[in-house]
Order: sequence, then structure tokens, then C-alpha cells
Amino acid sequence: MASIHEVDGGWKVRWNEGGRGGRSRSVTLRSEREATRKKLEIEDSLDRHGRYEPRRAGRATAVGLILVDFIKYSARKHAPGTTRNYSQYLELFKKWVGPNTGADALSYQLLSDYHTHLSNPTTGRHLHRRGPATVHKHFSAIELAWNFAWRRQARGEYHGVPQPDSLELQRPPRPTKRAPTWAQMDAMIACSEGWHRKLYIVMRCTGLRVGQVMRLRWDDLHEDGRDGFGLHIRPELGKMPQEKRGRWVPVAPVLAQEIAGWGVRDGWLVECPRKYTRGELAGQEHREARARDAQRAWTRADVDAAVWTGCAHHAFRAGFVSGLARAGADREAVEFLVGHSRGIREAYADPDALPLLEAVRRVPPLAVGTALVQPDHGLRIAADGAAQ
Repeated sequence: MASIHEVDGGWKVRWNEGGRGGRSRSVTLRSEREATRKKLEIEDSLDRHGRYEPRRAGRATAVGLILVDFIKYSARKHAPGTTRNYSQYLELFKKWVGPNTGADALSYQLLSDYHTHLSNPTTGRHLHRRGPATVHKHFSAIELAWNFAWRRQARGEYHGVPQPDSLELQRPPRPTKRAPTWAQMDAMIACSEGWHRKLYIVMRCTGLRVGQVMRLRWDDLHEDGRDGFGLHIRPELGKMPQEKRGRWVPVAPVLAQEIAGWGVRDGWLVECPRKYTRGELAGQEHREARARDAQRAWTRADVDAAVWTGCAHHAFRAGFVSGLARAGADREAVEFLVGHSRGIREAYADPDALPLLEAVRRVPPLAVGTALVQPDHGLRIAADGAAQ
């Protein structure tokens, strides 16, 4: 097979003709993208002929190259988590169809065959059957990549891409969920420890998504002259369009009390010791919380599985919104706190007009046994709930 190496002035593709011990050949190209294209072309030729024969003009572009380009395109357009999911789904498809397969192989029948493959229980992780919602996500990514290739072909960048088709899978209805109560969330937190416990405390008291909390820094927590301490949700932490403008939200007094003893106020708000163990990122920090760790904590706490199954992290978001609703907090203020769209009022209603501080003051203290407070670290809360 061929390999790519960066060299001065470009990228070199190396391969052997005739297998190991055969003639070694190489070609240098100007960009990594051209080198990736050439590598796939060479590997396809070696598979077909045992030697490299330059591709004739008009031959269908390799599926592997299209998917590589689509992930780069997605990284520019979508949130990191979305791109990561697309990459996982498309990597499985690439292995199944073959990276060197030409784009002209894309068809309705190919999608139908892949649907049969994904629906087979023996192809799932740990031999578990993929649910309809998971299969739908896989095909959404494939069809987006196919449409991407079709548009690129219209600009002359690809060859042999047929007109996009779709299985038109029906989106499975979301199951009815019950949100956890404050007491249930506190019980789960009490069954956690270390950085996981800190993560769950912040999620419980803010309603933020797990990926947002994992990327919060101490610098995002600052004092505001109007309402005490507040949290800056940076635009790059946003998932939905309305969140990507960024926003400032007040910190619930109970959260200010909890983080008072979390040590040095520098770097990440929630420290995570996890590292990548393989691949190009091996040894680098891996700031991603695993759902299975949260699932185990919910199980240890003996919380009804109906409130967290399939949403081990997102259950805190549901609990935050539902808990404040039961406490009588202003609905629009809660929507702003968690980053939901507020419709037309989002464009005209100034967030300063919303009772945000009143809403976060309704977040109740954590149950005994869950606190991580240590004395004399600053960031105190006065009797009236205002941060000092």
C-alpha cells in the first residue's frame, strides 16, 4: 500500500510495485489533499493491476477521498461534536464500501444493502443491535456527503458522482421522557467522585450541555457589577445558531458556593486527566466525558432508569429546566439560560429585561454529602444570595 510523508516543499507519496521487495517508487505533490487523492488512486491501481497506472481522465473519484474532503468541510461549518459524529459514521461506511471504490458505485441499492448491514445485530458494538435512531443518523451523514460530492462535481472537482438518492428513512419519534428531580440528580452526584462529580455539579446548576461544561475555563467566570458573579458562554461553545452569538448568564448562588473550594482558578473549570491513547493524538488531552461513566453513577444511585436511559448527560439539562419550571421561574429566562431559541422575542427583547438572577436563585442547594466546598477560597455568597 502507499504512504504519505511531508517533505520540504510538499508531500511525498511512496509505494512498492510487486509487493514487499518490489520496486520502490514515489511522487511529490504540492498539497496534502493532492497527495491523499494520489495515494487512493495508486492503491486502487495496485489492487487492480499490481502496478500503478495513472488514472485516465474522467474515472470516478474514490469514495475515500470524498469522505475526507467532506469531514474537512464539516469542520468549517459545524460544531466539533457534530463533525466528530459524522467522522465516526462515515468511517464505518468507508470500511464497508472500500475507500478506493469509485463514487459511481453510489446508488439506491448500495444504500439499501448498507442499511441491511447496519441493522444486523452482529455488526453493532459488542453485538448490540443499532436502534432506528442510530441508523437514521448514519444515513443522514452519508446522504449529506453524497450531496456535497454532487455539488463539487458540478464545479469540476470530482468525476463519476451520480445524482444523489435517499432511502427516505422516517425519523423515529422521540420517546416520552421524564426529567429527574433535584433529589435524583443530587443522589447521582453523591455516587460520583473526582472530576466527574464537579462536571455533574456544574451541569446540574447551569443546565448547560456536557460538551460546553467540559470547555469552560476559569476565565469565563467573572464578576459583573449588576448581579455578582456571572458566566460567559463563549460563541465557540454554542451548538445551535442562537447560542453561537455567545451570552452572559448569572451564576446560581449554590454553584458559586460549591466551586469556592475547587483550588487554583486557572485553566479549565473542570479538570480532566483523560488522554488519547492511540492515533495521531496519542498523549494529548482528551476533553470528552463518556456517557457510560454517567450511566454507572445513575445506576449506583438507584435512580429510575426512565429519566436517564439514552440521555445520561442530557438528563441534567432536562432536570434543570423542569426543576425551575416547578419552582415558578420565568420561562423565557430559563430558555435564555440554557440557550434555547426564544422565537421573535429573541431578536427584540434585551436579555437584561429578563429575570435571570431571580431564576438562578431558585436552584436549590445540593443534598448533604454532595458538596465539594472547602473553606477560605474566596467567592463567597451573602445571606441575600448575592456573590461577594
